[in-house]
Amino acid sequence: MSSGTCTPFQITNTAYVPLLIHGVSASYLFDYQLLKKKYMNRIFLGGTCAETTWRNELISVLNQISYFNPVVEDWTPECQQNEIDEKENKCNIHFYCITKEMQGVFSIAEVVDSVHNKSKRTILHIMPNGFEKGQLKSLKAVVDLVNSRGGIAYVDSDLRRSARVLNNCFSNYDGVSL
Repeated sequence: MSSGTCTPFQITNTAYVPLLIHGVSASYLFDYQLLKKKYMNRIFLGGTCAETTWRNELISVLNQISYFNPVVEDWTPECQQNEIDEKENKCNIHFYCITKEMQGVFSIAEVVDSVHNKSKRTILHIMPNGFEKGQLKSLKAVVDLVNSRGGIAYVDSDLRRSARVLNNCFSNYDGVSL
């Protein structure tokens, strides 16, 4: 068998998978459905709300990626608890899009909190159009901070960049790559 390939003996939803670990060859029984459920990527869609359309635009082009959209018509304490549960327990990818419609700074605080949680992958997309020069300078400093802490952050006018990042790096698929 060539390096990097795996041809497991398929048994319904389980497979014996040959592995080479520290020079020792072994076969392990993997349950694909259990692994798929446990390691399924789920994206928290955080960032600017305020009547923006970026979430719907992004959702329409996501490929096989589960997501949580916290925007609801009527924000209640139950909605807030649901958002906290999704962010802390269900979503392993935290995506934030910041646009000129941003009315407060809590989303920025969420980004910084998220990037310091090493069990989460943080992505920050700043849409620069409409920000004043001083605001953009400050947001670029946040981008630098996120990147320096292991997140992915950029300033770009095109939301398709985030779609490419999410689809190419975090798309869920049938089967497990080992």
